[in-house]
Amino acid sequence: MSLLGAGGMGEVYRARDSKLQRIVAVKVLSAELADADARRRFQNEAQLASSLNHPHILTVHDVGDFEGRQYLVTEFVEGGTLRTWAGAEHRTWRQAFELLLGVFDGLAAAHEAGIVHRDVKPENILVGRNGYAKLADFGLAKLFERDDQAVTQLGRGQTQTGAVVGTIRYMSPEQAAGNRVDARSDIFSFGIVLYELFSGCRPFAGVSDLEELQRILHTAPAPLSDVPEPARIIVDKALEKDPANRYQSMRELAIDVRRLTRGASAGAPSTMPRAATLFTKWRYWALAAMAVIIGVVGVYTTRATASRTIDSLVVLPFAVENGADDRVYLAEGISESLTTILSRVHGLRLKSSDAAFAYSGKGIDPEAIGRQLHVRGVLRGRLRVHEGVVSISAELVDTADGYVRWKEQYNRPTSDMLALAEQISREISENLRGTLTGDDVREVARRETHSTDAYDLYQRGRYEWNRRNEEALKRSVTFFQQAIDADPAYALAWEGLADSYVMLAAYGVLPSQEAYPRAKAAAARALTLDGRLAGPHASIARVDSEYEWDWAAAEQEYKRAILLDSNYPIAHHWYAIHLAAVGRTAEALVESRRAVDADPLSLIINAQGAWMPYFARDYESAARECQRVIAMDPSFAWGHSGLGSVYLQQRRFEQGVRELEESVKLSKQGLLERAYLGHAYAVAGRTLDARTIVKEFQRLGTERPVPPQYIALIYAGLGELDDAFTWLDRAATERSMQAWLLPDPRWDPLRGDARFKAMLVRLHLGS
Repeated sequence: MSLLGAGGMGEVYRARDSKLQRIVAVKVLSAELADADARRRFQNEAQLASSLNHPHILTVHDVGDFEGRQYLVTEFVEGGTLRTWAGAEHRTWRQAFELLLGVFDGLAAAHEAGIVHRDVKPENILVGRNGYAKLADFGLAKLFERDDQAVTQLGRGQTQTGAVVGTIRYMSPEQAAGNRVDARSDIFSFGIVLYELFSGCRPFAGVSDLEELQRILHTAPAPLSDVPEPARIIVDKALEKDPANRYQSMRELAIDVRRLTRGASAGAPSTMPRAATLFTKWRYWALAAMAVIIGVVGVYTTRATASRTIDSLVVLPFAVENGADDRVYLAEGISESLTTILSRVHGLRLKSSDAAFAYSGKGIDPEAIGRQLHVRGVLRGRLRVHEGVVSISAELVDTADGYVRWKEQYNRPTSDMLALAEQISREISENLRGTLTGDDVREVARRETHSTDAYDLYQRGRYEWNRRNEEALKRSVTFFQQAIDADPAYALAWEGLADSYVMLAAYGVLPSQEAYPRAKAAAARALTLDGRLAGPHASIARVDSEYEWDWAAAEQEYKRAILLDSNYPIAHHWYAIHLAAVGRTAEALVESRRAVDADPLSLIINAQGAWMPYFARDYESAARECQRVIAMDPSFAWGHSGLGSVYLQQRRFEQGVRELEESVKLSKQGLLERAYLGHAYAVAGRTLDARTIVKEFQRLGTERPVPPQYIALIYAGLGELDDAFTWLDRAATERSMQAWLLPDPRWDPLRGDARFKAMLVRLHLGS
């Protein structure tokens, strides 16, 4: 071992783990600090940090006691602190945000686990030579707002309210006052870090610690200059004195930063002051020593290895060179299988298949995909089928520089696609060996099914489900059921069946009483077979809310789905719908932003992001978001239906009708789009046209399910409230009420009526 540095808490050594042959850092508590409080803090750091599993949080390998002195073994970072990074060369605001986005996510993960850091500052953010940042030093961290046994055990003896702990210049007002702190305290501290990066000085600098505390509590910082207005707004919001006026979560802050960095041009950003002028009191060697003293030691074993670490990945749908339509499912299927298998690798963040499908056939270069999806690696390939043999070429591209990290060619019978997916995943995993544990290796080798027939049928079912139209959804049910018949223990097939029945009910293809119970039963079976799946929890939540009106149970299921897979966009997407239905519109907006962040190219998820401000009656924002969705794809019906709905509320009837007519045409006469158009005709004075759609719905209802709520909506537009309530009552009786539509301003003429309030009580949405 070699000594890296020493400080008030003890010494830090660079060492080699003889068992796993890796470089680590060993932090040893000073013999002079062997009192109970110091030992408690040391143990607290180990327990809290090791309870977190995030690529941008320092990983704790081991903790122990040697000859009466406690030690902590962590990953080792070859690099410096955020302060040394800022001083190495001219940095732009964009570079700073992009560097810190992963740390934002890591701190958000800590907060979601009930942990507040309480000492966020540049010295506790380590930047490796590869430009990869990690949050470290949980010595002052504590648990908050949690009552479970783990909190009770870890929280014993922690600092009580009234004690001021942390680094004074980076404290929040509530921390400086010795009051109770939560996640928003760390957000304020991060605001100070950002302000200092962008301006070259601390926002509350004083000649003494006491003066600095007083400024934190009572003084507003000088306005930032030389950064774009959106960046200044982000920092200002993080530095609000009142926690209620700050960002309420790190996820919110990260979403705003991602939106800003995605929208900023490469040539726009100004440079930030160099650390040589920012931090004149700090010498390079002193900074490095301080980083060591406070335990900011991190990951990657060597500079060469660190510079090439891939911690995030998207698997693109493989291109089909000569395949007929009936073989395209093979390409999409193997892409989805690879995503499923690689998602089991510890510390490797996988973008969802839904996000990947947006790039199908578009030929976008990997570096652009990396920027858009915030991933370090892109796995892509080509597939050719000839006389029962599939030929696949696959390659793993580093989006940082376009370097091909791995490439291989395979020739297998089409009946052997499952084994081929496993082989490709195994070889990629070996390429990423530095991030794998023994458990990872076993997880990659784990098979969902041993039946090649079941696997093939599942891929066909998922291919049809991804088409998201009525006939394709019906076919998906057939394929998923056949996969289950071939292997009744195939959990993913049960999950697919649940997804299909949820969509068939939502699209009005099957009656709610038929589809939703089948969806819940299939999802429950999937979880019985594999409790690690996130998707079935989201399907159960959808049934709990839309069919059973058990809103509390639905929320718990959505939270379980997100806990199991925080990058699962459908869970965030449907949870936002749930929050809108129960009247928590502000939270729905936040959750819809998380869905967009998980799948930034999904049209339906982006469209939902436009409907949330519409529900909140913020029509200007809603119009901007709808126009952005239309710019993404002018042929997407929901962009036009959203914009038309906004225009109606702004009493721009002619424009609203025109947009809604376009949405009906693009949706190929979709039921909900036609209901919106019928309502638009009604409020625009085109009564005959509105009644024509009502008659069409009533005739169509003899052939297939037509949600009664849609007819009620048109009657509400006509001002015929008795008829509107008759059809709403029918929707509630049939349990086909789409409760997420109830916040829509189109229902406002009914809200003051006692019958509407009684209906909300019936739906368990009022009292």
